[in-house]
Amino acid sequence: MAHYVPVEKILFFQDIYQTLKPVAILLSYDLMQQTENIELRWMQNLALDCGLTAIQAEKMLARLSGEFHLIAADTQTGLLALVGFRQCKRYC
Repeated sequence: MAHYVPVEKILFFQDIYQTLKPVAILLSYDLMQQTENIELRWMQNLALDCGLTAIQAEKMLARLSGEFHLIAADTQTGLLALVGFRQCKRYC
């Protein structure tokens, strides 16, 4: 979960790549940097649908910028390719 890694994500991914067997698959489930406000509203609605209160959902969104180290999905895909992963696919 790369969103917990504050800096040097490339070293994090490089360590993973070097640890895996050559034909292994990396499956990573990460929070990504939002590019539009509609994505934040979608996340808030999802949290509400999952049972969070409105106040809890607002606090969750506030934590995104303070406690997590988010990067854009394209940036993460680029870093994975840079360290050696041959195929990078995103599933949203």
